[in-house]
Amino acid sequence: MDVQALLAAGQHAAAERGLFWLASVQKRNGGFDAAGQTSPNANTTGLAGEAYAASGWKWHAAQAEKFLTSLQVGCSAPSAEQGALAYSSSGYAAGTAVDATAQGILGLAGISLAKLSASGSSSRTPLLACVS
Repeated sequence: MDVQALLAAGQHAAAERGLFWLASVQKRNGGFDAAGQTSPNANTTGLAGEAYAASGWKWHAAQAEKFLTSLQVGCSAPSAEQGALAYSSSGYAAGTAVDATAQGILGLAGISLAKLSASGSSSRTPLLACVS
């Protein structure tokens, strides 16, 4: 979020320092650990991925997105869980899915918070391809 705020304020050099630091701690699988943790999670990866997208660091953003989509609950899950993001690769848990999805999805949006809007949105609930 700091990187995005710096970009929005026109502080590109400071934002770039933050991006280089993020790149130095990004895991090989594209994910990011939370502070003091040793396992990548959707929350931290979503926020970092959004910073990459906001700055145009497409390769790093794509790696974060790949990790996030690996956590997405698919068609084999109960319908109420489909599309949600698990917190980590340890699997889906209802108690962490709301926050994991809310923050993780930011890394899938491909746009910064400064440019995010409701333009073009729909009130319909999106469905996975497996739902008819």
